[in-house]
Amino acid sequence: MNKYTKKQDQLTKIFSEYFSDANFKCQIWAAFSYKNEKTNIYVFMTSSPLDSYSPEDAIAIRLSLQQTASLAAALETAATGPDIFGKGYQAAQSLDQSKSLNVKVGRSNETDEYGIALFFRDADLSHVITLSSFDAIGIAELLKAAVQAAIGQNFSMADVKGANSAPNGPSGYSGASPVHKKPPKSHNTLDSMRFDD
Repeated sequence: MNKYTKKQDQLTKIFSEYFSDANFKCQIWAAFSYKNEKTNIYVFMTSSPLDSYSPEDAIAIRLSLQQTASLAAALETAATGPDIFGKGYQAAQSLDQSKSLNVKVGRSNETDEYGIALFFRDADLSHVITLSSFDAIGIAELLKAAVQAAIGQNFSMADVKGANSAPNGPSGYSGASPVHKKPPKSHNTLDSMRFDD
């Protein structure tokens, strides 16, 4: 069992939603752990290829609640004011700089319309999820919902015990991944957009 799966199994999920583009899917999930009478809250964005269920292909980015709320605001700004968004936004970066999540705004080479891209990077592995402005606003709402779920959760020891004994956890989430069907032909989304560096 790799570190990603082992770590995920030690957490109690309180929120989980998915989104995808033509090539990659991403899970936004909030969870907590209770250890030594201390509660730790996490929000993760985990991207992986659309047709892969292997943890080795996944990039999991851990965000604080503040980083999650800031990322939601950045996506809203990118969607509603792409011309003022600037060079991009770094949502998260590991201390050793090997892992990061960045948001950039680009223009379609075909239609010249704005598009938004999430750049996930972990050492030699990278994923790019492209979004329309409408999608970006929806994902911002999901991120805000993850923060609200984390804040609203009562993290007393009694609630932790109750959550672990509930059939589907406190949110009713069953843990089963949704079925994603790969489009007939995947394409390199970076070929269809350009970004100002």
